[in-house]
Amino acid sequence: MIDQVLGPLKQEMPFIRKVEFYNKATDRYDVRELHIPVESPAVIVEGVFLQREELRGFFDAVVFLEVDKETRAERVTKRDSYIGDAYEILQKYERRYFPAEEHYLKLHNPVASADVVIRD
Repeated sequence: MIDQVLGPLKQEMPFIRKVEFYNKATDRYDVRELHIPVESPAVIVEGVFLQREELRGFFDAVVFLEVDKETRAERVTKRDSYIGDAYEILQKYERRYFPAEEHYLKLHNPVASADVVIRD
């Protein structure tokens, strides 16, 4: 991520790169070409695990959206129907995503290091 995306973006040079994107329909990563012109006023980088210390210098500002687990679970059951029914969706999140998020929150404390925290 640093060599492919964040480093080149921080140099404020034309950005044309092949980058991996998560394909939720296949639960795999696909490679696509990404173009970001130098004159772009802002680039928003969205992701769950981006507030790690080694990445902080690549961002001018960090906004953390704090949403309780119950609300997140409710949202994913509506949004992620490609996984299956509500039960299958919650099973995948309980097995895979929520434990990873909890580990990340304990290890990196993104609320404390964010410039702005939005509580939903």
